[in-house]
Amino acid sequence: MSGKDVNKFTISDEDLKSKLTFKATAFEAEVITLIVLISKPNLGS
Repeated sequence: MSGKDVNKFTISDEDLKSKLTFKATAFEAEVITLIVLISKPNLGS
């Protein structure tokens, strides 16, 4: 395999980190929302 072939299947560290960070942030937001709704049911629907 040449370097060019490898690059086709390589994800840059920045791209990978940004995707993982976004997923983690979205997950944390969901967890925080659930905790708030459970601890303060009056704010729920």
